[in-house]
Amino acid sequence: MKKSFVLIFTLGILLRLALLESIPANLTMDEVNNGYTAYSILKTGRDEWGNKLPLSFRSVGDFKPPGLIYLTVPFVALLGLNELSVRLPVALASIITLLVIYLLGRKYLFPQYPPWFHLLVLFLFATSPWHLIFSRSGYESVLAMLYLVLNLFLFFNYLETKNPLSLFFSILFAFLSMVTYHSYKALTVLL
Repeated sequence: MKKSFVLIFTLGILLRLALLESIPANLTMDEVNNGYTAYSILKTGRDEWGNKLPLSFRSVGDFKPPGLIYLTVPFVALLGLNELSVRLPVALASIITLLVIYLLGRKYLFPQYPPWFHLLVLFLFATSPWHLIFSRSGYESVLAMLYLVLNLFLFFNYLETKNPLSLFFSILFAFLSMVTYHSYKALTVLL
């Protein structure tokens, strides 16, 4: 089973990282805006509108939550302002989500199911067209999903162990999900 897990997880990594800077062929308008805003924060501490470290970023016809933009800043600092630095934070978040979904299902949601079931869930999630497309295109929803499943995993861990650090980090990831994608402001609270 460990070999199967490693193969499926490696497939998920390859599908998310291979040729990331060139597939999809062009950055979306949101990716361009996120990258430029992260670059502006890095260089000046202000967004492109002159606001110092804002909690909501004015964009092209809307306002963006700050989660992904602030996470993109170190990638732009390390890799420069390019396609890879804009897409890599979300791609890495999607890879971590694969692992957390697997652990959440195996340990807390469906512990009574056989190991092949958890591998099947991992395979389906690793090859999910929805998750692949959005994880390769720098969408905030993928990062917010990671924060939400980490919130769930840590909350279940708190219920099991009564470790206050698990509760603290569960609440922290719930907050991060809400400041990363607008719809999670309702979803996380309802959950």
